[in-house]
This record gives sequence, C-alpha cells and structure tokens, in this order.
Amino acid sequence: MKRALRFLGLAALCGLGLNALAAGNVAKIGDTVYATIEEAHANVPDGGTIELIANAVLTQEIDNKTASGVSMHACKFTVDLKGYTLTMNSGIYTFYDITFKNGTIKISDPSGAEMGTPWTKVFYVEGNAKIAPVTLTFDHVKFVCEQATVTALIETSGTNAVNKPTVRFNECELDLASCGKPVNLG
Repeated sequence: MKRALRFLGLAALCGLGLNALAAGNVAKIGDTVYATIEEAHANVPDGGTIELIANAVLTQEIDNKTASGVSMHACKFTVDLKGYTLTMNSGIYTFYDITFKNGTIKISDPSGAEMGTPWTKVFYVEGNAKIAPVTLTFDHVKFVCEQATVTALIETSGTNAVNKPTVRFNECELDLASCGKPVNLG
C-alpha cells in the first residue's frame, strides 16, 4: 500500500495524472497528454517541446513541411525523449529545425514493409530558400537498429550554401551494426 501511494505521489509530482498513465498516453506538451507521437506533433506549437512519458512508436510519417503552397502542420520543435525509446517504424520529413534529446531512437522495419525491406532514409531534411537554414540536432541520443536494413539514417538536400541543412550530433551513441550494412549518416 505504501508503495502504491509513493507511486501515485511521484506521478502527481511529475505532472502525469492517473488518466495519462491509465490511458496509455506516450507524450505530452505542457499538461496535455497524447496517445501517439503523431498526435503530439499535430498539436505542438512553433518552438514547443514534445515530452515522452512512455516508450513510443512512430507508425505514420511525420510531414513537417510546407509543400505546393499548402500549409501542413510545420514548425520548429523539440522531442525530449526523457530517457524513453522512440521506435521509428516510419520516417520524418522536415523543412524546419527539430531537436531530439535525452533517450533512444530505435530504427525498426518500416510500417507495413516486408521484413528486411530497406529504409531509404529515416530522417529527410530539406533546405528551403524561403525558410532559414534547417538544423536537425541529436543531443544525448542513442541510436539502435532492430530487424531493420537502413541505407541512410539521415538524408539532406539543399541546392546551395544558403539552404543547405545542418545535422548536429552532441554526445550521441551510434549502435547501428545490426542495420544489415554500413549506414550513411547523411
């Protein structure tokens, strides 16, 4: 009984009410919790932070860009993994800065793909002449592969020095030996 009360008190102190834990939510922005990382992305404000509150799986591509004059939900944001694991069963495509920090990113087979179907890219970062240069940052992140074949972990695209994206790794661990072949970091 004492253990249960301590757990409840700890959950309250961490800002995770019982509803967040019981509902199987995996992320939060401020005090609002979300069942999926995709749902959290759809609601993150520009410059905001998505915090994981449990291990999460990305099952649908996150399209963080503006294309063909149609505005999708696109903004600069941070994903604070908080020591949890984000399993990538789908990729992220962005024209805007994204920072991942403090946890593990596990590369798994793409959603719906046959076992061993190679990823062409997990993160695609594209410079855009109309937007400031893009930076993808990984800070204290461990990368691991699980039953995945990866051609490129990160692919960047930019036509000149003005819109060429930057990828930064700060205190990261790359355990990609199980990816099936050497991985191009970008």
